[in-house]
Amino acid sequence: MKLGFILFDYFPFGGLQRDCLNIARLSAQRRHTVTIFVRAWQGERPPGIGVELLGRQGFTNIGRNRHFLKRLASALPGLGLDA
Repeated sequence: MKLGFILFDYFPFGGLQRDCLNIARLSAQRRHTVTIFVRAWQGERPPGIGVELLGRQGFTNIGRNRHFLKRLASALPGLGLDA
């Protein structure tokens, strides 16, 4: 299966981020193709897991989120993700 995970930002000390990465790693170990979509990524990128940086543009949280969601909406349809 082709799986996509979405986080606004990845930083190595966040609980949600740690859980997402653990699930992504387990999925990749089971031979699934995994991509994580984020605005920004801090730290090392995990081997065997795709990371798509969609940018962190905007002056406010709302502006940054709108930009991220627009980029995400245009990126997802062409990828053929199963989940």
